[in-house]
Amino acid sequence: MRVLLFAMPDSGWGFDEVCKVPNLAISSLAGNLDEEIKVGMADLVLVKKRFGKYVRFFIKKFKPDLVGLSCMTFQYQTSIKICRMIKDIDDSIKIVHGGYHPTLTYKDIIKSEDSKYIDYIIRGEGEATLNELTKSLQGKFDIRKIKGLSYKTKNNRFINNSNRDLLKPEHIKLPNRKDRFLNNHKMFMKKVDSIETSRGCIYKCNFCSIVHMYGNSFRDFKTERVCEDISNAKRQGAKILMITDDNFTLYPERVIELCNGIIEAGHDDLYYYTQAGVKGIASSPEMVKKMSKAGFDGVFLGIENVSERNLKFYNKGKIKNQTEKAVKSLHEHDMIIAGGFVLGSPEDKEIDFWDNYNFSKELKLDWPVFQILTPYPKTKVTQELHEQGLITNYMDLRRYNGTLSNIKTKYLKDYEIRRIQQMMYNRFYHDPNYMRVTKRHHPLFYWTLGLKYLPRFIKQKVFCSIGHWSDKDIANDMINLDEKAIID
Repeated sequence: MRVLLFAMPDSGWGFDEVCKVPNLAISSLAGNLDEEIKVGMADLVLVKKRFGKYVRFFIKKFKPDLVGLSCMTFQYQTSIKICRMIKDIDDSIKIVHGGYHPTLTYKDIIKSEDSKYIDYIIRGEGEATLNELTKSLQGKFDIRKIKGLSYKTKNNRFINNSNRDLLKPEHIKLPNRKDRFLNNHKMFMKKVDSIETSRGCIYKCNFCSIVHMYGNSFRDFKTERVCEDISNAKRQGAKILMITDDNFTLYPERVIELCNGIIEAGHDDLYYYTQAGVKGIASSPEMVKKMSKAGFDGVFLGIENVSERNLKFYNKGKIKNQTEKAVKSLHEHDMIIAGGFVLGSPEDKEIDFWDNYNFSKELKLDWPVFQILTPYPKTKVTQELHEQGLITNYMDLRRYNGTLSNIKTKYLKDYEIRRIQQMMYNRFYHDPNYMRVTKRHHPLFYWTLGLKYLPRFIKQKVFCSIGHWSDKDIANDMINLDEKAIID
């Protein structure tokens, strides 16, 4: 049996220019299939502007029996276009959908017109479910007993099997990296790969959808397993590793043990990057010191907001002081700091946006990421925004990427939110002192990116200053995976 797995071509604005990281989800799915299954994978973000051509090529050359697609909300509509394309090529090919968006919205999908292009939906973690599905298609397993699966019957009716319990970490095999059809993944112009050391998070941020995949849980992999995974990535040529954990620094003692393992195994010759909560970083200077020794070069820090009012709304608590302490600790060890902000809560005025901008400058962040509050399906914040009548876009899911505005506040229109956000970016990245640590650690990347984007920055700055700024230019970069990309 032959299984082909696709990761979607859509990405957030500007993200591609910094890094194109391998999709760990499809690599993990592939690694947990039985050995007799012939598998292939393609990260379509690597061929974003001509992904249609590559989808057709891989389908015709590989001749899969089953195609799997993993997608987030802003990628969903592209995934349906790909499903339609596959069915036009060969209607006998079975298609399985998985990832965050299908998990959150499977009840809506199976009632929609999109369901005619989908044969199966995997809900939640997919490794065991996909493997059992391949067995079922070979007549070796009863499809009615596959937990976490929704499947279409012969009369086009969907059956939703019971949910699957979370997998035990020791039952999850290493990702498969050798069967990728596309391999030009780069970060800071160096070969990059992705690993995970844990799954889940015990916090309850009301804008986050992780709970729908993992519940309020935390499961970690043993240090030996992580080091084996790092060895596997190094054999594939990785110089940088992106750790995809939802909250890597949740338990500092675990991180210290892991870093000791990395050093003892000789894996401190790589660059490591991870996302982290401010509480974990602030609580343990010893952990940050050990991370630095192990090769950690940068952290994406969940700062969220400077306002106590907004932090309370996001269910984050009073973390401003912890944020300052965490940033100071990371700076002491010369790490690149990306800081994530969530802007646009119901009470926000323009001054609240600029307060966050000023806070990012005070912190001397390398990469502030000013995301707009996004009403992702099934999250608590979506319910609250809906009740207050503040959601302005329900239907165009391509805009649900954290960069484009789908909401308004009590004082700002959605297009005003987007304009202010872009002005913040323009002002920050026109500062010659921005990305101080990045420039020092990765000078070739810094100057290459700066020269490439200088004309665009100038254009956007002029448009913003004269009041003729338009959302369309940047929106098209992100959501216009147009018919040419599909046809080519």
